[in-house]
Amino acid sequence: MILLPTHRFFLLLPLKMKVETTYNSIWKVAYPLILGSLANNLLNVVDTAFIGRLGNISLGASAIGSTYYLVFSLICIGLSSGAQIIIARKSGAKDYKSIGKVFVQNTYLMFLFGILLLLFLVTTTPSILRLLITSDAIYHEAIAYTSYRVWGIFFVALSAVYTSFYVGITKTKVLIYSTVVMTFTNIILDYGLIFGHFMLPQMNIRGGALASVIAEGSAFLFIVVYTRKYVNASKFQLYKFERWSNKLVFQNIKLGYPIMFQYLISLGSWFMFFIIIEKLGEQVLAVSNILRSLLLLFMMPIWGLSSTANSFTSNLLGQNKSTLIPLLLKRLNTIAGLLVLFFAPFVLFFPELLAQIYSDDVVLITESSKIIWIVYITMLTFIPGVILNNSLCGTGDTKTAFVIELFGTFFYLTYTYFVAIHYQLPLAFIWFSEMIYWFVIGLLSYYRLKSRKWKSITI
Repeated sequence: MILLPTHRFFLLLPLKMKVETTYNSIWKVAYPLILGSLANNLLNVVDTAFIGRLGNISLGASAIGSTYYLVFSLICIGLSSGAQIIIARKSGAKDYKSIGKVFVQNTYLMFLFGILLLLFLVTTTPSILRLLITSDAIYHEAIAYTSYRVWGIFFVALSAVYTSFYVGITKTKVLIYSTVVMTFTNIILDYGLIFGHFMLPQMNIRGGALASVIAEGSAFLFIVVYTRKYVNASKFQLYKFERWSNKLVFQNIKLGYPIMFQYLISLGSWFMFFIIIEKLGEQVLAVSNILRSLLLLFMMPIWGLSSTANSFTSNLLGQNKSTLIPLLLKRLNTIAGLLVLFFAPFVLFFPELLAQIYSDDVVLITESSKIIWIVYITMLTFIPGVILNNSLCGTGDTKTAFVIELFGTFFYLTYTYFVAIHYQLPLAFIWFSEMIYWFVIGLLSYYRLKSRKWKSITI
């Protein structure tokens, strides 16, 4: 990608590290995050769109394989979030030199964590999936997918270091550029490696996985080169690599591990959701994979706003302006609601067009179209739920956010099991579990924020 001179000028300007809660200030930080948050979700959406042409079994297997991988991807992002919270707090207090120290120690931590996680996935994934998947055909396709896909976890771990830095200092435009690199690389290689175009080997479902790994590696390489070339590293002492500091690393872990386990529980429960649905048959699983991809599509604009809630909340506390947090949350919810309205005409009048993105099977398109509206109205509870919970994490009260996640997951999986397995109700009733889950998360996060017990937490 060609970097224009204006890109260089952007990061050589004096950095305003104190944030304001105006709509304009929120949007300037949020819109690059919204586009940046497309990264992991777009990889899943694009993979599903291409793999869906291989048939029901491949489509169902990719649902399990990609969700399984996404669990561990978000574990990396969750652990690195501790550094993001600290960087945002230091940024609000204008303690810029400490930001570099946090960045370096987070690099050490995530490098080690990425290697350990990769070794775990390579050695245990076949055994884990064999225990959980009933269908032999889906199991073999899922293994074909994950045998390549898991190698991307190392790039995710290291990319999380840079994401935490940019989100923490509220300079997020670079995430747009890295997302563009990732997305275009993935689309081109998906088309080439899955179907054997561009003189590349035809690898079917394996090709989709390999394309995603190369795309993640390309995005990481881009953000490293960009940072080295365009960021004033001396301002933050960004690459002053000192010895391992137990104090800083454990501070990162202390804030990050509850978020890591929160993501593990959250995405782990979503993985178990598909394991439960797999018991209902290959076609039901394939339909649910289409619905999963559409849910990710609807969620895309909101993830960036939730990251903004986390970073802005921590920054405001660094400025001793906690009274502005309710106003911040109100405006974030307003922006999120307006963004999600973009999908309403398609959901209401052209649901078949949305389903056709992921499959050309008439039966799958018809069955998915009937209940897309249920997935869409999940946004009514998802928007306030995810924004409130991320704001709670921004206060440093990550342990309570984790406990809230446990409660939400309990209701989610209990409802799903009884509706799907015990009562064997139609798929539409099963997908209502998403609304229940986010309602519980939002309600408990709201009352915890309102209690202001987080004010006793020091970072």
